[in-house]
Amino acid sequence: MHRTAASIALALLLPALAGAEPRPLAGGGTGKLKVVLSCSTRLGNGKTVTLPVKKARFEQPITCVVSAQGAAPGLAAELRTTEGKTTKGSRTGTLGGSGNWLTTLEVDREFTTCVDFTIEASVRAADGAVLGKTSLNVTQFCPD
Repeated sequence: MHRTAASIALALLLPALAGAEPRPLAGGGTGKLKVVLSCSTRLGNGKTVTLPVKKARFEQPITCVVSAQGAAPGLAAELRTTEGKTTKGSRTGTLGGSGNWLTTLEVDREFTTCVDFTIEASVRAADGAVLGKTSLNVTQFCPD
């Protein structure tokens, strides 16, 4: 499929016309980054689940992947966990060439068993400007 110069120019201008700031993409292009957060863990019964999950108690580390498709390699990524309004933990890393960063959240460091929490993921430019972010609310089930 061939793109004309006019369609490329329109694709670059649309984010600006919609009020979005241009963002660095691989290949030197610009646009708004869509950040995707995917997390999984193993439950007490040995079953591996992808968050969010209903009626689960998290007692094992949680593995998360932060993805920003089309992002230039080397952008900073951060995962922050909050319990209520209090920051519990934070991890930082760098997006690889595939636009992904993999990290593990540890029990009692980034989250507490039986306490609901939020995982916030963001991708930042070298100057610290947030290029995209997303979050995942985690509700735990602890009847005892």
